[in-house]
Amino acid sequence: MRIDSLTIMLLISIAATVHAESFFLVDRDSGKRYGPFEFKPGAVVAMDKKVFVIRKPDDEGDARGMAVEARMLAIKIPQLDLRQARIREAIDFIRQASIDFDDPKKSQNERGINLILNLQGLDESKVASITFSAHNIAVLEALNAITSSACLQYRIDGAIVFIEPKKTQIKGQ
Repeated sequence: MRIDSLTIMLLISIAATVHAESFFLVDRDSGKRYGPFEFKPGAVVAMDKKVFVIRKPDDEGDARGMAVEARMLAIKIPQLDLRQARIREAIDFIRQASIDFDDPKKSQNERGINLILNLQGLDESKVASITFSAHNIAVLEALNAITSSACLQYRIDGAIVFIEPKKTQIKGQ
């Protein structure tokens, strides 16, 4: 099972604001238990060969980024079906779906996720086309699948999610 470090950091951050206790992480597929861990800034969480440090948001930008990530987990797309889609089409679909399926209680201008495709000089036609289908998928999961299959990455900066080439790709274009 692939453990998404951003998801772990989000869960730890949310739980840390509720209470400061020890906790375990359990792989839902294998039942393997990781921990115990503590909710305190600077504590180290190690799983397999990855090491994470628990931290509180440093500033308003960090807090906004965590809020954006939580929203991307909360917004579910009922049906996603991309066939040989160009990266711009896939990102535009996710952007519109994030508006369409966001909390209907929010005003129209507060709905959705701000996604910016920034290929940093990389020729868009050279980015792999996307073929992907899913039911009831979180925007974050869809974005992970799309960026991974296109050899891209995303980065959250405040309230904006940038889709860009992976760092190694930028150097070796």
